[in-house]
Amino acid sequence: MNKIKLYLVVLLAIAFSSCIGEELVEEKGSSNKELILTLAYSNQIANGVTASSRATEVKDGEDLLNENRIEKVDIFFYTEAGELTWHVEPTAMRIEDGEDHTKKLTLRATKEIASELNNKKYKLVVLVNGPDRGEITDKPYNELQQKVYTKNLDATERQRPLDLFLMDGEKETGTIKLDEEPYNLGNVELSRAAAKIRVLINKIEVDGYKAGTPTLKLVTYAGKTALLGGKPLKAPTYKTTTEQNLIKGNKIPYTTNYPLYSFENDWKEDDSKMTYLLLKIPFSDTTEKKEADYYYRVPIYYSIDSNNSFSIKRNHLYEVNIDIERLGASTEELPVELSGKIDVEPWKEIDAVHAQLHKANYLVVKETELDMMNVAEKKIEYISNSTLKVKDSTLKAHYFEYDTNGNSQKVELKGESLPKISFTESDGKTFIQINKEVPNNYAPLYIEFTVQNEGGLEEKVNIVQYPPRYITGINPSDKRYYKGTEGNPKSNTTLFTVTTVVPVEGDIIGDPTDVVSGKTGTDELSNKIISPQFIIASQLGVTYQRYLDKDEYNNKGRLLGESGETRCSKYWERNYGDNSEVVLDGVQYLGKWRLPTKAEIEYIQRIQRDPNSSVKSLLEGEKYWSAYHHAYFNFKTGKWPNAYEYSKAHIRCVFDIYKSEPTKQ
Repeated sequence: MNKIKLYLVVLLAIAFSSCIGEELVEEKGSSNKELILTLAYSNQIANGVTASSRATEVKDGEDLLNENRIEKVDIFFYTEAGELTWHVEPTAMRIEDGEDHTKKLTLRATKEIASELNNKKYKLVVLVNGPDRGEITDKPYNELQQKVYTKNLDATERQRPLDLFLMDGEKETGTIKLDEEPYNLGNVELSRAAAKIRVLINKIEVDGYKAGTPTLKLVTYAGKTALLGGKPLKAPTYKTTTEQNLIKGNKIPYTTNYPLYSFENDWKEDDSKMTYLLLKIPFSDTTEKKEADYYYRVPIYYSIDSNNSFSIKRNHLYEVNIDIERLGASTEELPVELSGKIDVEPWKEIDAVHAQLHKANYLVVKETELDMMNVAEKKIEYISNSTLKVKDSTLKAHYFEYDTNGNSQKVELKGESLPKISFTESDGKTFIQINKEVPNNYAPLYIEFTVQNEGGLEEKVNIVQYPPRYITGINPSDKRYYKGTEGNPKSNTTLFTVTTVVPVEGDIIGDPTDVVSGKTGTDELSNKIISPQFIIASQLGVTYQRYLDKDEYNNKGRLLGESGETRCSKYWERNYGDNSEVVLDGVQYLGKWRLPTKAEIEYIQRIQRDPNSSVKSLLEGEKYWSAYHHAYFNFKTGKWPNAYEYSKAHIRCVFDIYKSEPTKQ
């Protein structure tokens, strides 16, 4: 069976002689007539049809994608001239289960309508899941046929299956003889207004390159259609779907989470209207390890000799099989064209073209890259046609700890210390639930796992769980920095960034700098403030002890050492700072380095002295200047001793990374 079939059997009955249900009870003596229509379905057709807003969900085949769901039925009787005789009112319909998976639809016709129908020929039009009744009532056949219907067919954008599909069908009744009981009108075959496009990438093999996860979008698909088949719109509205990652399961080629859909489209006379797939694949050169994106275009046509070529037809399934054996174009605007193998057939109610996807195997995880900001629980919504599990051996979690030389070591969690992954349901939605206590070691926890459904489709999830205050480190290979007049660099060249997500009680998080100069304020209030995210200069920036706000000269007037304030105002390291001479990966971070506040120095001390901390060595000198005049902190005693303008201490400048946008050079 290539189309959904609707069997209509019309029986004439006197309403007052037999009440057929509570909804259509007639008062005694009524002269209204009832027509009984039997709607027959195979097991795979949607198991719920109503004349109101109700719909029954089913679990078989492509019904999981709502492709066979019937929620609303409109029935029209047209004369041979196309004039409307009867648009059956919703209140004149009742539905009940029939035999052998049928539905019996009882229509109440007034005596006048029954008289009009009897002994005449009609065009019977059935419209399923169409517009509101007010938009289509009292319309002649030609107007109904050409009415423009619009629907968002982008399931990827919705992150859910489409809710309903427009369907229509019609039949010439022949002469209706209502004096015959019953009078069988025969079959009306419904066809969907949309076409379905399924993509299968069976092979990606390019010599010397390793492929990443492909992405795809459908370009120039028709977003509008004529309500009934037979006369396509001359100027449909064209759209492009949201880009989506393709997925790959066990023994299943790369495919989309959802099928793609388009209303009918014809580009025989205008190539600019071509419906095509735009495929993007990241490839890594296996020799140089460089990665770049490559683009391909796959037109949706299947035989240049066919009348149906260069077009998308209603109610057809287009299966596109693609093999990738060469690099694509480097730009999206000029993609390499591929001739995928296109199989086309009428869109059946059960999609058996590809056995692996026979039951509409799909899996969508709404977020696959996400953060857990100082929370111990996170839920990610997902949609799948079958039960999910965490794929064996894919759950991993790690953090980094740093030794006194700034060297990082990856620490893997094991056994019971790993996060707990479960699958829950709430308000009709399904969720992946992640539970893990918030880290207390000032280190982000990197979590990864792969979920898999019963059909073998997989999605990898990557999560970073952040504690309320955390440290991260980077150590670029370019070690250039501002040396100034003198320095005393040490071995720890790691740049540590201190980030605060949630302040502890008593901490004031904000901007301690002067708006004009960019320097740290020297007043008491400014020195109670902690920047929400700042970088600590590495030990490349370590110097001998110096005055806070006075340059030091010898007796011949030669500069021996800049003041702490001056050095920080000139300082740069790697590609951070207005004066930086370094560009890394084409990027510089502009802004000024500055002296830390008193609160920031105490903050650093708390972190590096906490026994749980993954970073033990941030500031290793004995005493360091703050911006407050004149106050330095003694890291050995943990106190602020009395100091004056000729006191000396170390400095370590900081950089407010949260205020600096990367500038491409």
